[in-house]
Amino acid sequence: MRLTTGEVGRVQAITPPNAF
Repeated sequence: MRLTTGEVGRVQAITPPNAF
């Protein structure tokens, strides 16, 4: 899954790092 820089920042802001 490819995300833009803005999408990555938004997702990481609401998702714990260990979810990845």
